[in-house]
Amino acid sequence: MSLASIQVNEIYEILGNVITMGAQYKILAKAIDRGIQLGKIRQCHLSSIFILEGVHEQDASKVIKYLLSPDGEMVELSRLDEAFKRAKVVAIRNSSALAMLKSAIQNNGKLVAESFERQDHNKDGLLNIDGFWASLLLPEIKMSKSDLNECFYLVCNQD
Repeated sequence: MSLASIQVNEIYEILGNVITMGAQYKILAKAIDRGIQLGKIRQCHLSSIFILEGVHEQDASKVIKYLLSPDGEMVELSRLDEAFKRAKVVAIRNSSALAMLKSAIQNNGKLVAESFERQDHNKDGLLNIDGFWASLLLPEIKMSKSDLNECFYLVCNQD
C-alpha cells in the first residue's frame, strides 16, 4: 500500500469519526455559511469549525491539508462534501456497530419494528436520535448508546 493511499485511508477514518459523532452536517453548514460566495473556505476558518465540533487539531490539520486547493489557502466546499460522502461509505463498510444492528434486526425484527413504531409519535416514519435510542436500548438488542450513535449517524442523512 502506498503512502498516499495510507494517508487517504486516514483522512476517511477521521471524517468517518466526524460523521459518527454527528458533526458532519454542522461542519458543512458552517463551512457553507462562511464560504457561500466563493464555494470555498479558508483553511483557517475550516480548521476552527472542525475544532469547535470536537475534532482534534492534528486530525483537522491532516484533513485540511488533504483537501487544500492548489493555491494552498482555500478548500473547495464541493471537495469537502465529496470527502465526507466517501468517508461515509468507508465507515459504513467498516462499522462493527452496524453489523451488530443488522444482526439484532435479523434476530429480533418484530420487536425492533414494534419499538420503532411506538417511538414514532407523529407517525411520519422518522425518528430523531432520542427515538432511535429509545427504540433500540432493549435487553434483547444488547447494544450500547455509543454503538447506537454510530449507527444513527451512519444511516441517517441528517442529525
